[in-house]
Amino acid sequence: MQLTILLREIRRRSRSLPEPQIDPLQVICQRWRANPETLENKTLMRIARAIEEGRRDFDDADIWALSQEALGLLDALIARKISSSGELKPAS
Repeated sequence: MQLTILLREIRRRSRSLPEPQIDPLQVICQRWRANPETLENKTLMRIARAIEEGRRDFDDADIWALSQEALGLLDALIARKISSSGELKPAS
């Protein structure tokens, strides 16, 4: 799945974003370290790693395992990736 499509789906479902000064990857890692066995945290970490490494080995079914807070963290992570790399344009 392309990041722009993932971002569009996340924004369609998500109702919360972390504060702008929050590092979404750091928060995701902290959540995973605190409870690595939950389906949500496993899925969140797998998608975050794929985004950071530029891989596309996830699909839209993955986001159904995520809460509003987790979706907001991914939204912020993708937006940061887009703004820092300039490689992608956000979905409209």
